[in-house]
Amino acid sequence: MPAGRGPSGPADLGRRDYTGAVALLKYSAARLGLVALIFALGLLLRLGIVMSLLVALVASFCISYLFFGRLRTAAATQVGGRITGRTGRRSSGELDDAAAEDGYWDEHEQVVTPDEKPRGATAVASDRVESVTERRRGA
Repeated sequence: MPAGRGPSGPADLGRRDYTGAVALLKYSAARLGLVALIFALGLLLRLGIVMSLLVALVASFCISYLFFGRLRTAAATQVGGRITGRTGRRSSGELDDAAAEDGYWDEHEQVVTPDEKPRGATAVASDRVESVTERRRGA
């Protein structure tokens, strides 16, 4: 590879990978083009500006929902991948907090065996269910 080229060369410093954005751009362009086409058709039919715009928006939504499924799925996958990738990064403060929480729960873990009844509000609710069930069996 020539100097200054390739993934490790200085020519790539500061560049971003926009290959995934193509799906979103294609879907957006297709929908916008469809709105423009139907809007122009409405103006040619002398529907008026507002009515042409309303018809264009509703019709383009329906048409894109029915016929642009693959584009929509690709765009949604691309956006979802960007969001998931962004949430995967944590600051050092967040990592410290998560470690402290994990340590607390490790120290205070409560294990309930199947024989034990749960404590608190759940116990009250389960006692009520048992008493209702017993009354029904006895009647």
